[in-house]
Amino acid sequence: AAQLLKRDTFLRTRPEDILPLEEVKRVYIQRVVALLDNNASLAADKLQIHRQTVSAALEKTDAPADDSPGIERTN
Repeated sequence: AAQLLKRDTFLRTRPEDILPLEEVKRVYIQRVVALLDNNASLAADKLQIHRQTVSAALEKTDAPADDSPGIERTN
């Protein structure tokens, strides 16, 4: 149960904080790449997605200088 709760910590609790799925996907991919020392191929393997999907997410980055993925609201 602890693992399930830990995985759910990124989920929003207020309706006004809901993000578009594409935005969540992009930020998550960027975060995984950062955790894997910027190894996009390894990130693609771990996420079980194509390497080009990772590259596309990285091209759309708006990450701040501290290397953490940023979130650009598109309201």
